[in-house]
Amino acid sequence: MAAKLKDGLFLGDAEAAQDIDFLAANKILKIINCSGRQAPNLYEAAGVRYLTYFWPQSGNCIIFDESNAVLDEIYSFIEDTLADGLSVLVHSTDGVSRACFCACIYFMLKYRWTLAKTLQYMQSKRPDLAPRPGFMRQLSALNDSLQRVTRAALGDQARSMMRRFTDWDVGLLRSLAQHQGPLPIPLGHDELLLTVTFLH
Repeated sequence: MAAKLKDGLFLGDAEAAQDIDFLAANKILKIINCSGRQAPNLYEAAGVRYLTYFWPQSGNCIIFDESNAVLDEIYSFIEDTLADGLSVLVHSTDGVSRACFCACIYFMLKYRWTLAKTLQYMQSKRPDLAPRPGFMRQLSALNDSLQRVTRAALGDQARSMMRRFTDWDVGLLRSLAQHQGPLPIPLGHDELLLTVTFLH
């Protein structure tokens, strides 16, 4: 089973990662395998590129380190694939915990959404998502770190602009899209589109 999170980005289970018809139909040539111990990289020899993690199901492991290597790796892998006009599947055995954790990292980094907003969005696409406590602790720490950085980047506008990252307020995003001059944190067309899609 797989769910489309946005154009070019899918979240699924090991069965979806082995479904060659699904992969071909959606131009999925890159896969993030979050359950490398349980699920083989089946189509590597056929040219599918994998980013593989061996995270335990419990989430009781340290994933984020001082270098932010995993964060950078996940973000770049997805962004580079989308820029090439291809698609990415993020999967784990059942697709509800490890893969969700990985996809949350991308959305939080890309849009600076809070963890709560990110999970609301993800669960609108796949209601059975349930990251295990070990993964939730790490996402909470990432959330705190990103919110500090975001507030610092917004400076004096932090109080009024933080709603963009915490709430589903399409009116606010539309007004930001029409804003004259540069924004402290640029607003992409896809963020507005995801918000409208979520609300409707």
